[in-house]
Amino acid sequence: MDDILLKVMPVNKSIKVPKGSYLIDILYENGFIIPSSCGKRGICGKCLVKVEFEDEKKESFYINSCQFKVEKNVIVHLPQIYIEKQTEIYKYEKPYQIKIVTRNNPNVKVIKLDIGKNSIGNSRSYLDYFFSKISEKDVSITILEKIANIKKDISKSYVLVYNEKKILDIKKEKDFFGIYGLSIDLGTTSIGIELIDLISGKTIGEISELNPQVLYGDDVISRISYAVQSEEKLILLQKRVISVINNLISQLTKTAGITENDIYDIVVAGNTTMLHLFLGICPLSLGEYPFIPVFIKSLSIPSKKINLSTHSEAEVYIFPAIGGFVGGDVTAGLLSLDNLQRESSFLFIDLGTNGEIVISNNGKLWATSTAVGPAFEGGRIQCGMRASLGAIEKVSYRNGDIDIKVIGDKEPLGICGSGLIDLLSVLLRLGVIDITGRMLLPKDIQKNIHEKIKNRLETYNNDVIFKVFEGTQKKVFLSARDVRQLQLSCSAIKCGIKLLAEKAGVHFNELQKIYIAGTFGFYLDKANLKTIGIIPEEVEEEKICFIGNSSLAGAKCALLDKDLRVKVEKMSEKIKHIDLSTIPGFEEEFAMSTFFPEVKN
Repeated sequence: MDDILLKVMPVNKSIKVPKGSYLIDILYENGFIIPSSCGKRGICGKCLVKVEFEDEKKESFYINSCQFKVEKNVIVHLPQIYIEKQTEIYKYEKPYQIKIVTRNNPNVKVIKLDIGKNSIGNSRSYLDYFFSKISEKDVSITILEKIANIKKDISKSYVLVYNEKKILDIKKEKDFFGIYGLSIDLGTTSIGIELIDLISGKTIGEISELNPQVLYGDDVISRISYAVQSEEKLILLQKRVISVINNLISQLTKTAGITENDIYDIVVAGNTTMLHLFLGICPLSLGEYPFIPVFIKSLSIPSKKINLSTHSEAEVYIFPAIGGFVGGDVTAGLLSLDNLQRESSFLFIDLGTNGEIVISNNGKLWATSTAVGPAFEGGRIQCGMRASLGAIEKVSYRNGDIDIKVIGDKEPLGICGSGLIDLLSVLLRLGVIDITGRMLLPKDIQKNIHEKIKNRLETYNNDVIFKVFEGTQKKVFLSARDVRQLQLSCSAIKCGIKLLAEKAGVHFNELQKIYIAGTFGFYLDKANLKTIGIIPEEVEEEKICFIGNSSLAGAKCALLDKDLRVKVEKMSEKIKHIDLSTIPGFEEEFAMSTFFPEVKN
């Protein structure tokens, strides 16, 4: 296949690519992250870029990069924001606020053996000698070959690495540098990993990265739709995520001064769709009613089966799910909290694209998921974007006008989820948006508002918009249509919480804690969540806790203490999974939930 020359401007970078490659894929592979939210169907308009053909004298034009195949030499003009390293925003310093308190009881253990001729001679075989020290285990041909070589270096000190099922490795003591494990949160938007010393229990390093599958859709339904089109596309989604994880592992091990061969145990938590794609399992059944996953219980699989860069004998433990779209990220989050004994009633919310909700009432648990959609992550919002450089992340009202905070202190290119929630709350308080979700023009607003706010309202493309920023690169605004998208997301959460609380027999004022999971939660304002109605009015703000990436925290717990895996498996089986659509009156409740709360002056 002929190579084509692609030139990226303004950095003047030339890239040789195979003819027929999709532009968005080429750009991503070379570090230029172009937003996309429709699963590469060419309908969201987020991936528009300007191109011109090098050998033709014609003006440049805009194309959907997800649909554009590179057939001849082309020049791509990217905004500066796409040139800068967007993935840096996902390299968090403090992924969760949960204090991990577990005993150090990992699944992988080591034993030092001073092997002498006499000790071996008293056994029927070398392997029997090892079994006499650790009990009988499975053993691979590779391990048997290593044991065979002991004869050459008898009377040396060795270290035997094993878990409950099998012998993982045998090394000379001088070649042993420890045993390590990985806790992984496989999120829809980002992937987080911690490298753990399994002997000391300490975190050696942590890192995160944008999930590359965002190129094929910003929510699980889009990715399911893409994956079921062909086996090749399913394999591509798996390869993408495995490749990024391996790259992150390489960075962690290099920084820690160890090798990938020192990693013997991996624990992975994620929603049901992400786990299916991680293992290369077709998620077709998750995309059709009644949304039944292929697997739901915990799994333990050889790392080499999915080509993870770890020790060849390492095992991957997959967290159990609860049902449908309530996945292993939720069970991991509940494990990290371990509130079943401490609190009689609590509410757990993960504000992702699925909106998983769990309610506890005297130790009994009910769980559901709601179709929140990607609006809180900037998806399907005209000026929405993920929390990356150039995104407006905070909006407040002071001195008669709005005040904004931008990630990276740059000129705004869009507005991310936390900024959208802030802005929605501000406009509700000012009366610019009424309780029905209608955005009003100045002449229709009932409250007295400052002239600066009035000047931000105008009509644009037959829609009412509120201008947040207007600069040299673009105009950032919130439209009436955007408000409808946010309204539906809020309604899904509100409706889910109310119906689940009724099923559990819990009144909102009886809740002792409300836990909001996800790194997204760190940037949210408690009062604003109540203003837009996600958190019930009856709940005091001091009961609201932003806990961060509880999925990653739970994965770490199960990595440090193998017995917690049994605990979470038993817990997941006892949780009552509720399909909201089967509850009588669901549609009416959802419709009523679209109304925003009355704002108290």
